[in-house]
Amino acid sequence: MDVHERWVTYRGAVDAWECDQMQHMNIQHFARRIGMAEHYLLVQFGLSSSALHGRQLHVVAAREHIAFAKELRAGCPIVGHSVPVAIGGDHQLRLQHELINGISGDTCMTARSEYALVDSGGAHHPWPEALVQAIDASASQAEPPLRPSAGDGGNGIECGRCIVSEDDCQAGDVTREVLVRLANHAGSHVGLEKGRQWEDGRLTVGSATLHLAIERHAAILPGTMLQIRSALTHSSGKIVHIEHHLLDAVTGRELATMATAHVFFDVASRKAIAVPDGLTRPVSEAAASPSTLS
Repeated sequence: MDVHERWVTYRGAVDAWECDQMQHMNIQHFARRIGMAEHYLLVQFGLSSSALHGRQLHVVAAREHIAFAKELRAGCPIVGHSVPVAIGGDHQLRLQHELINGISGDTCMTARSEYALVDSGGAHHPWPEALVQAIDASASQAEPPLRPSAGDGGNGIECGRCIVSEDDCQAGDVTREVLVRLANHAGSHVGLEKGRQWEDGRLTVGSATLHLAIERHAAILPGTMLQIRSALTHSSGKIVHIEHHLLDAVTGRELATMATAHVFFDVASRKAIAVPDGLTRPVSEAAASPSTLS
């Protein structure tokens, strides 16, 4: 993972239950996404919960400042961007986070946080050398702007990035509920959100899932750095088909494959409509290979 890819620490979407009476994502869920992004970044530098526990150390937040710039609506894709910017003489690690609208590219929230690496007695400890080097690399390289997703055009793009938590798992594997949630979020990134339409603040064209198939290749354990690559494989009539590949971000091993089928519908009449123009394109016969999950 190169230095620029490292700073993308979260890809997901807004769930409807996270929205308040104003139909926008409540600020507590902005904060939760920052926590997920922070966790993803720190794990890359050897600061996972298990590693810290083994060294009898833990990361504590000393101070934070969060600024909210734009609102996020249910279904909107989110990209998290987290950069370590400095380590002071007081051993305080300073991180900068952004949450970005995956459709428009607008920055919706920024946060500046300071952290300390301490033992049970409260004494500060130096941060890993890999993290120090990453900060130096960040300062010396211009970071490319995060571009909003334009849909995959049939080729597949990264549509998810997160750490699997203990709460996501049961009996040593990620739950079915979490897999479905990740597929929903990835679908927003790969193109479904572009087919939904709003008018005067009200949803007029929505989407619904008709079919879902899951094939597990290996257990997805707590602490796994998970990446999801998704592709709009083809459309037939009023149906859009998507494949999601869930990968271990460290090893590249595929852990699960999911195939979904979706339909767009008029919210007022609740009837299916044609797939919006430009959302996807049929895959050529040479490139297409029938999914084992279809």
